[in-house]
Amino acid sequence: MKVIYCLMTTFSDWLTSQMLERKMSPAELSRLIKKDQSVVSRILNSERSPANETLEAIARALRLPPETVYRAAGLLPSQPEADEMVEKLNYKITQLTPGARALAEKLLDALLEEDVKKSVPLGKQVKSAR
Repeated sequence: MKVIYCLMTTFSDWLTSQMLERKMSPAELSRLIKKDQSVVSRILNSERSPANETLEAIARALRLPPETVYRAAGLLPSQPEADEMVEKLNYKITQLTPGARALAEKLLDALLEEDVKKSVPLGKQVKSAR
């Protein structure tokens, strides 16, 4: 049995972990979101709650869906991890050019086809009509 522990974290804890993951300094985040370093410092020290405009800028800086940042700030209800992954993938796809989207779709189709082949017993596989 797999046990998952979920610790309640503050937005500043979440933001700090996101920055560490990206090796991003507070100064760099400040520059990317076009806010004074003192604003970022107060957010990271839990002395200030970020405004919606700041949350949107943080989402852009971290290249995350805005909904993910709003959830971390406690402004949207939490979501199962699987749904969060779909949200992130959807956001990333919207950032692609039309040609890259078509390529991503082909890649996903190939991955799905592989999963189907793995789930069907040998001798029972049917070739797709493409």
